[in-house]
Amino acid sequence: MALPTSGPLSINAIRVELGASSTNQSLGAFSDTAGFAAPDAISDFYGFTNLASAFRYNGTVGKPAFECSISRAITFQFWHSGSNPLPANGDTCYTSASGGFVLPNGNYSIAGTSYTGTPTSVITISGGSGVISSSILCIS
Repeated sequence: MALPTSGPLSINAIRVELGASSTNQSLGAFSDTAGFAAPDAISDFYGFTNLASAFRYNGTVGKPAFECSISRAITFQFWHSGSNPLPANGDTCYTSASGGFVLPNGNYSIAGTSYTGTPTSVITISGGSGVISSSILCIS
């Protein structure tokens, strides 16, 4: 979930967002991990999120087994809690970088970049919490 855009912001909140160890609470190390340039400042982290992003077709799609061969405009960005470029089973998917709203239940054609074509994979979200319950890799 994203850090606040204003108000109090602690080193510990930054550490939690980055998933860093509780023994290493260095602003310099956190700034390096987040990709910020020197000089280091806590204010750099206002609104920061450690969520990864990918792209999806705008809407849910049909049965995953058939979707790998269907060309679509995969141009809508979404965010996920995983550590890989593409989301995987168990990751939570969000409609914004702030992590405020989860993707609704359904099947989604996804890719790592925005383009029109066949998807890289198809994910299924179920249970109402934005968590991926299954995914298939599309082999072209």
